[in-house]
Amino acid sequence: MSSGYKSLLQSTRLGQVPKLTKRVLGLKYLKENDFLVDLDQDEVTRLTKLAERAAGGPAVPSPVLVLGVMPRSGSNFLRDVLAEHPDLYPDPGRLYEFPILHAAGSARSFMTDFIAMFPRNAEVVGEWDALAMLAGAWMRELQAEAGGKRILLKCPHVQYLNLAPIIFPNAKIVICLRDGRDIADSTLRTFKRASLARKTLSQIAHEWTLGPTQC
Repeated sequence: MSSGYKSLLQSTRLGQVPKLTKRVLGLKYLKENDFLVDLDQDEVTRLTKLAERAAGGPAVPSPVLVLGVMPRSGSNFLRDVLAEHPDLYPDPGRLYEFPILHAAGSARSFMTDFIAMFPRNAEVVGEWDALAMLAGAWMRELQAEAGGKRILLKCPHVQYLNLAPIIFPNAKIVICLRDGRDIADSTLRTFKRASLARKTLSQIAHEWTLGPTQC
């Protein structure tokens, strides 16, 4: 078993097993709710304020987040182009990928566990609170390294996309869109058949149809 598969299995929660199994079997494993979260306006406002406080307030320089509609969409290229701007500080903390949105479901699972330990906590916290506080505090720490420059981070995914302006309320979000045929060709040529990142043509097409509709 490759180290990539071992790492994934070690970090996989029980509830993620069906999705992982479908992916390995070449079946469609993503759904619309993997890209968009249903939140009412009161919760959006509360989470936004939570993230702002954790980040130290809205006055810090706006970070720039480059998101790809899916891997092989050009996020690396766009990041490299933007990194040439003298006012941007790329990859703070040596974070060459910043998949916080892609891992948002795990942050929600943490809050589920937290509430389950003492159910009355559900009266004062929500399932996305840990994510909002983590995002804000992380931006504050990275901004300390960047000084007065704008942070530049990237991730080739748009899962949980509508959480981005909530947990990064001061961010400039740039989304890379690329023709699905080019993404499919690039993906199939780039990743080896035994690679965890390898997807079938059907899986690639399905992910592409979900991703752009949320952008």
